Amino acid sequence: MPGNSWSWTLIALGAMCCCGCGEPSERLAVSGLVYRKGVPLERGEISFLPLSNPQSPASMTGVVDGAYTLTDENGLFPGRYRVVVRLPPPGKNDPPIRAKGSGLQSWDFEYEVPADESQPQFDVHIDE
Repeated sequence: MPGNSWSWTLIALGAMCCCGCGEPSERLAVSGLVYRKGVPLERGEISFLPLSNPQSPASMTGVVDGAYTLTDENGLFPGRYRVVVRLPPPGKNDPPIRAKGSGLQSWDFEYEVPADESQPQFDVHIDE
């Protein structure tokens, strides 16, 4: 029947419009600065590995001119994280390599992402 095809078309359009209209992401945008010996880290990588909720995904992003940003799309869920900052071997212009034995320097920290902040900031100070 012709009337039914319009009904199904409207239902299908309504379903397509509602896709992605569910709950907003619980991930939080996190940003900050990374300093080494008091100077912004020129280039590197920062990773957040979940400690308090192992089902939470890990997140990683680059550090450029001392700054990093995770958006609410790749950000963090509230909880405790192991934070790893990596930088390339001296004299290399390539991005950090994760291969073992690559001469990569790294530092570990812990960070608690608060549930009551909409955009927490976490600054890292490497005093070595």
